[in-house]
Amino acid sequence: MKKRKPLIVLLCVCISICNSFSQTASIIVGSGSFLTGGANAYVHIAGDIRNDGVVNTALLSIWDFDGSAQQRITCASGTGCTNIYNTDNYYVRLGSVYQNNAAGISVEVNTIIKGIHFFNSGTSEIKEGNYWLTQTSATPYSNNDNTSKFFITTGHGLLKQSNVSAGTLFPLGSAANTNNYTPITISYSGTADTFGVRVFDNVYFSYNTANGDALGGLSNYRFVKKTWIVKKSNRTTGDKFTITPQWNLVNEEANFTPQRPTNICIARNHNGFWIPETAQGPAIPPTGLGPFKYTGIVTYDNAPWEYYPTSVTAINIILPLTGLSFDGLYNTGKVYLNWSTLTETNTDHFEIERSINAVDFSVINTVPATGVSSTKQFYHYTDEQLPLRDAVLFYRLKMVDKNGHYTYSNVITVHKNPVSGNILVYPNPAKDIVNIIIADNSGKYVVQLYNVAGYMEKQEDASMQGNVITINCAELSSGIYFLKLINKENGSIVTTKINIAH
Repeated sequence: MKKRKPLIVLLCVCISICNSFSQTASIIVGSGSFLTGGANAYVHIAGDIRNDGVVNTALLSIWDFDGSAQQRITCASGTGCTNIYNTDNYYVRLGSVYQNNAAGISVEVNTIIKGIHFFNSGTSEIKEGNYWLTQTSATPYSNNDNTSKFFITTGHGLLKQSNVSAGTLFPLGSAANTNNYTPITISYSGTADTFGVRVFDNVYFSYNTANGDALGGLSNYRFVKKTWIVKKSNRTTGDKFTITPQWNLVNEEANFTPQRPTNICIARNHNGFWIPETAQGPAIPPTGLGPFKYTGIVTYDNAPWEYYPTSVTAINIILPLTGLSFDGLYNTGKVYLNWSTLTETNTDHFEIERSINAVDFSVINTVPATGVSSTKQFYHYTDEQLPLRDAVLFYRLKMVDKNGHYTYSNVITVHKNPVSGNILVYPNPAKDIVNIIIADNSGKYVVQLYNVAGYMEKQEDASMQGNVITINCAELSSGIYFLKLINKENGSIVTTKINIAH
């Protein structure tokens, strides 16, 4: 059999396809090249679309992916693409896609589909490129099911849909099988907007709001073990939308399952803590083998955060405490621990746990909680009885409510020989007093505070008092300041940012 040759579009060449039939192994469009037109065109492709230029075909064009191995929409080099997802450039624009390849399609560059994506065979894997279904006059996908004919997200890329208003389904999962088919439906009562979603396994303490990646350790206890990352194109602080995730029995953490009939809700992650959004209720259906659904509201509490982690949880019955921030610093044989909460309801106490291997923890002390508070609360503890031989220590908080329910904070790492310049400031935000601990505490210091415009608002000489420098900021206006600490003996300088809120 004669080998089919790839259709290659060379540099600075513009080719237009119209009313045509093409059968080719791969289409390669080099930098500066254009593949355009395609009204009523039918392109039967057995290989990849490799593009560093522009592929822009008409709404009524049909792209029939029918290879024997996974076919890629990727960069011209074919070696993969990075950081494509976080740009607004969509240089591949296709009409309708007929997915006839059982091995599926891999999306590695931002791609717009103007028509319909037909799942005739196989799964579409969204990696580093967003796959944007822009069709709004009809459902932009067809023939999907829960066995393998759906979108899976394995990288940073999102499945995007335009004109999301009432009950838009995103048929996706984390792997190409029924157990990992975990779609989500989004409704929005404001002006119809574009939403993008990716889903991956497990729930974590914290996430990178710039790309949705997990940052902290596992936090699956009493959760559906899936994170749905949602990105809304137009965001304002306080904006709300409704989500309905779907999951399977196998996706539930063991302690979540008994609560499913009555005590679950939607939660979103904020600054390393999961916040329940709505009152608890039963899943639909409440019992059985599933799949299950639950509907709840998600609130944008910070509009610049593009990627919002959401999940389903029974967290309300664990600990009604939100917005935990936890850090620590070693200084002259002691570890200074500092944490704060945004709100507390029925919180009883914090158990401080320490480990030398980040696995085996033991309680070193207990600190009473405020208990009931709608304002930010600050806590401090100094660990003075340190293990002698261990250069690195690990700490976490066990947060216990008055009913005995508890959960854990993220684990923080404290080095007993930190890099010079490490600094810990508390409380932050501060009201009248700011306490400063630094790793290098020798000598005397000059403390300077600058406003965001770069003007120095305060300067004073300071010395360590009990390993802490304390400065008065009561006379300063509320706002963000940059703190500069200058060692008068060796000239070293450390800086950090603080928030003053009277």
